[in-house]
Parts: sequence; structure tokens; C-alpha cells
Amino acid sequence: MMTAILSIFGTLAVYYGMKELYRRTGSLWLMPLMICPILIVGILMTLDIPYAEYRAGGQWLQWLLSPVTVAFAVPLYRQRVLVRKYLPELVTVGIVAAVTAMTTSMLLSDWFGVSHEYVLSLAPRSITTPIAMNVSSMLGGNATITAIFVILTGIIGMLLTVCTVRILNVHNPLLRGLFYGLTAHGTGAARAYEESEKTGVIASVAMIFMGVLTALLAPLVIPAMLWLLC
Repeated sequence: MMTAILSIFGTLAVYYGMKELYRRTGSLWLMPLMICPILIVGILMTLDIPYAEYRAGGQWLQWLLSPVTVAFAVPLYRQRVLVRKYLPELVTVGIVAAVTAMTTSMLLSDWFGVSHEYVLSLAPRSITTPIAMNVSSMLGGNATITAIFVILTGIIGMLLTVCTVRILNVHNPLLRGLFYGLTAHGTGAARAYEESEKTGVIASVAMIFMGVLTALLAPLVIPAMLWLLC
């Protein structure tokens, strides 16, 4: 019981400590999402704490992902005027992005010869963690594996997006927000809010649309892809 309590407060302490350091330095390499897992694993190995004991407390934080999924309705409602204005564009781009992300993930997984479970687990990697884990479980994948690759996708996608918008000299906040939200989901949205509120709002809306469309299209696209890959 004590280990479970310490794991919760220890995880929160590491996260908020790194968040403050990131806020002060602004270095992308000190992002909490990137550094916190490394620090936590290092602490567990140093103190010889089994992962099962750590997870006994950490699972309470994971449980909060379900309310977070429902909470996505809040920014959509607040930005309903913006959503209505750009609804055709958001739906079109979201469908293309969702189908492309799922099919390329499955093609690459099959190309590397990974197991059927991994193929299903990687398919929804390009959407935010709460929705991705639910989609993965629904399809018969491993939600834990999905969560890991969602985080990796977010980090890599955000870094690549930062470089891309700089190289292409993109200044339009709407376009920058779409880039961040569609390619790096929650990680990209957090970065977008650092640039401006308008960019962050668009990134959040794009991220939510990407997640919802993936959840709706996955039962159709993924079985079709599995049939093609067999």
C-alpha cells in the first residue's frame, strides 16, 4: 500500500518538477513527456522496485484517462463557432490523416514482420492516448503497447512539426495548429498553446477530430487492411 501511494506522489513530483524546468528553459529536450519516463524507470531500477508494485499506484493515474476522454467535449463546445466555420476542412483533413496514419502504421508493422497483436496495437498510435488505448483494446490489441507508441509518435511528431513550420516559414496560426494537432496530438497541442491561444485551440480541435474520426473509421479500415495483408 505504501509503495502504491509513493508511486502516485513520486510520479506527480517528477512530472511537475520537469514541467517547471521545461517552463524555465524552453528546451524541447527537457519536455516532461520525454524525460519523465526515463527518470521514473531510473528511479525504479535504482531502488529495485518491481514494476508491478509501481503500477499498483500508477494505475490510478491511468484510470483518470477515461474522464479525460469525456472532457474533450469541453473545448469542442467552447470553440463551436470555430468548429462550424471550418467543419468541412476539419472533417476532410481529419479523414485523410486518420486513414493515412492507420494504413501506414499497419503496412510498416507488417513489413517488419511483427506479430498480429502489434499490428493492431500500432494502428491507432497517431491519436491521443485515452482514445488510442480504447480503440486498441476494442480491436484486440495491447493497450500498453499502444500507449508507448502514442507517446513516441507525439514526441517525434512535435519535433518534426517544429522543424517543418520553421523550414517552410509557416506563420498562419490556423495552419500551424492543424500541423501540431494532426501529427502530434496532445504533445503538439501543448506546444501549440505555447505559441498562441489561437494556434493551441486549432491544434486541440484538430486532435479531437483526429481521435473521433479514427475511432469511427478504425472498425472499417483496420479489418480491410488485415484482409489485404493476409
